[in-house]
Amino acid sequence: MIAYRTDRGDLFDLLAQHAKLELREDGAGNLDVVGLQRRPVNNAQEVMELVGSVRRTTSSTTSNDTSSRSHAILQV
Repeated sequence: MIAYRTDRGDLFDLLAQHAKLELREDGAGNLDVVGLQRRPVNNAQEVMELVGSVRRTTSSTTSNDTSSRSHAILQV
């Protein structure tokens, strides 16, 4: 399983204490997120335990009092 978030053009690993990641493109045009942690999971309970350990940063906007201002990507 991998989980990372985008925030204002930057990438952060949600399973590695929000470590900053780097996006690279190879000669064939394929994109890779460099440094992304991958965690093995065997069932839905393990996914929920890992996702539940991720803390989300929020701040107030004019439209939403608890906006995260970022997008998360989860792949199992």
